[in-house]
Amino acid sequence: MPRVYLSPSLQEYNLYVNGGTEEEITNLIADAMEPYLLASGIEFTRNRPEMSLGEAIAASNAGNYDLHFAIHSNAAPESLAGKLQGVDAYYFYNSLMGEKWRILSQKI
Repeated sequence: MPRVYLSPSLQEYNLYVNGGTEEEITNLIADAMEPYLLASGIEFTRNRPEMSLGEAIAASNAGNYDLHFAIHSNAAPESLAGKLQGVDAYYFYNSLMGEKWRILSQKI
């Protein structure tokens, strides 16, 4: 059974232009993902808003996860406002599963 570490942003001071923080919005995304993961038989653990980044990394590294799924948003310079979209995927260069996830994420 696949195991995923969900890692919504811990950036509580990164304000969104239309309200809310990156931490709040990415936790809502993780909340919405949970029923789909459960229905698909995918085990998951997730960080908690009160955790530090170091604690979240340590928790992820301490588990035997197939994927660390970081849910974040990226800023863009004003000249690129509204022009950047999609997924940034990072993986170990020799990870076959990481490469498969990168390819899949590009189709989202």
